[in-house]
This record gives sequence, structure tokens and C-alpha cells, in this order.
Amino acid sequence: MLSATSLLAAEGSKLTWKALPDLPGKLGVAGPFAGAHNGALIVAGGANFPEGVPWRPTTEGYNSPKVYYD
Repeated sequence: MLSATSLLAAEGSKLTWKALPDLPGKLGVAGPFAGAHNGALIVAGGANFPEGVPWRPTTEGYNSPKVYYD
């Protein structure tokens, strides 16, 4: 929170927002870290529930491959 406050307080800085395309498989990923770097959207970590949603009993999955969308 401190870094966000510092960023907003910096003179001349602006936050810009733009819509990004939907991620594939919207359901099944919970709580990832996300950000943009050099025009790429990076989504990392979080929990994966490929068999359903986190509020219903199921096994948590693990996906080792990394996916990059340009």
C-alpha cells in the first residue's frame, strides 16, 4: 500500500487503465499475482482448481507449463 501511495503522490505521474483480453479458462484460477511488463500481461502463482470452483470440494491441480500470450 505504501508504494501505491507514493506513486500517486509523485508529481506528474499518471495511472492509465486499458481493457485487456480475457484469460483462457476464466474459472479455475484463484488469487494469482498479475501485472504488465513491456506490454505483456504476466499472471503467476495462485491456486488452480481444474475440476471446478474453490468453494466446492475438489482436488487442487498443478500445471507446470508456462504460457505466454503476445
